Amino acid sequence: MSRLFGGRGGGRGDEGSGSTQELARSLARQGAWGGLWKLVLSLPFPQAAAAAAHLKPSRWQPQGMAERQLAQLLAETDRREVVRVGESVHASASRVLPSALNAAGPVGFCHQLPLAAINLIGEDLHRCRIVTVDRTGVLNEFYEGPTNHVSLCCVDADTVVALRDFAGDGHLRNAELVEYTPGGETVLAGGTALLGARVEATADGFVTGLRLVRAALGFFGGQELRLDLAEFGFNRADLFAVDPSGTRIAFADGFRILITDSRLEPMHEFAADDHLGHGPISAIAFTADSLVTAGLDRGLQRWQVVGDRLRPLHPASFPPSRALHRLSPVPAWDLLVGDGGNENFFYDQTSLDSRTSPPFLGSLDTGIGHFESAPYGRLAVYEGGLFPPTRDSADGFYSTVVLDLDHPLNLLARRLSSLSRADADRSRATRADAGRYPLSDSARNVLDRIEAAAELVPELAR
Repeated sequence: MSRLFGGRGGGRGDEGSGSTQELARSLARQGAWGGLWKLVLSLPFPQAAAAAAHLKPSRWQPQGMAERQLAQLLAETDRREVVRVGESVHASASRVLPSALNAAGPVGFCHQLPLAAINLIGEDLHRCRIVTVDRTGVLNEFYEGPTNHVSLCCVDADTVVALRDFAGDGHLRNAELVEYTPGGETVLAGGTALLGARVEATADGFVTGLRLVRAALGFFGGQELRLDLAEFGFNRADLFAVDPSGTRIAFADGFRILITDSRLEPMHEFAADDHLGHGPISAIAFTADSLVTAGLDRGLQRWQVVGDRLRPLHPASFPPSRALHRLSPVPAWDLLVGDGGNENFFYDQTSLDSRTSPPFLGSLDTGIGHFESAPYGRLAVYEGGLFPPTRDSADGFYSTVVLDLDHPLNLLARRLSSLSRADADRSRATRADAGRYPLSDSARNVLDRIEAAAELVPELAR
């Protein structure tokens, strides 16, 4: 037992969140070893290793072999090395688009490929560019001009679908649904009914939810489908989310939720009247195994589809201080990011417990404009401040950052208790392609330890 927690960890000040470490020290002083171990498991690996250093082998007894081995693994982790690797994530997994492109407008993701379509606004605020990006940066440009785009998605490598609005006859606003390809553009639909609509990719096409007309349009291989949501008591169709498989769509309005397949065939209907704890729905998103809603009266609620009905699971214990108007799931981090306007809120995808943003994102809560990702996407796109925070160049201010969620170093953002053997297998398979993801010796050492932890975590519940 003498070497159980006697690893070669770093010294004071190198372990991440000060408040977390203060809590760990406080629990150790109180002899609350069970609470301290629970805290360790609730943290990402770098912070978990630092918190585990406060465990006293003479006073805390691990329960079972897996717990003992995991504690030993954390104790023998070089915490300074973990911190250094954590500080390299932004440089390794992100691409900051050229500052001349400036901030991102609407962002849309591709279901089949790690691609995103972005409406980029440059120094001339009256002109924009529609481009596609992958983990390496900008791939193709599909449009440059003055037209305002309000929503877009990437159907495949050569197709971007966007909703654009403009001044029509008599200076009244008009709108078009347009398909951009390398060969040009094709207007798919037009008219004032498209004003305020949203478009998003599915597994076999894309869906458009209208704001002014209570209907949704689905497009599949040239075939157009339509769903009249007025039949289900809806007054709008632009508040919706696509699930990770791309085969289900959840529409929301007020206290109502309707789930359809990707061809707009209704599957599940739910009307809560005024029994939702967070008020009328303001945002909706799918996570890996559930549906999450946010409301105008603040708060979050998690739902599970059971048979032909929606079953409420649990609300967030500590709701945001303001209403959220967008929910962005990040499966690679096991996080849900809520956009409250000029502030972002972070939640565990399963428990809806409040979490902090991954350290490698810098000051993401108030230092950026918006953050977007999708449960089926493999990229995150956000407006960054100065990254890393100590950089003194203005070139990166309000730049657009594209983060590769397939990069193995994203494991540094996952809380310890959420790791699984599947995470370990996926990490090993991804980093086996050294040409795609070249890693330093330190990064490989840290990933070896996280993967080993991922093998042990499932044994803790046995």
